[in-house]
Amino acid sequence: MKYLIHYPNDLTNDIIKKSSHFIIDTFIAWYRSLPFYIYIKPSLNQFILNNRWSKYLLFVLCYFLMKASRQQNFLSLNEYLQRIYIYQKQNSLPIISQDIIHEFRNFLIQLDQLQLTNIEFSLLNILLVIQHGKNK
Repeated sequence: MKYLIHYPNDLTNDIIKKSSHFIIDTFIAWYRSLPFYIYIKPSLNQFILNNRWSKYLLFVLCYFLMKASRQQNFLSLNEYLQRIYIYQKQNSLPIISQDIIHEFRNFLIQLDQLQLTNIEFSLLNILLVIQHGKNK
């Protein structure tokens, strides 16, 4: 994430890809380090690794942005969102992405208001990846 924060120019596809791959690799390492990993059937572990990384990635990104924006040497939430808007305009993303960005901003604000501890954040990550239900 440091690369995204300290990069002086606009976001590029390459920067986004590198950061995303790093976060996905981090998710795999994190999930495999959970104490219950060895007790779950390999097929279920593979399902979780293949299908739940996006929830992890989004939640980690939101938490990181929220935490980093509180520190003086990092960009504010609005500055992060401004970079996303610029990326959207430069790449001619569909209008629906504006709604997604708006919802993303609202989620960041609500997450910030929760003032989660690192332990609460970690527990929520576990719940996100092992949840069972209609929204898989």
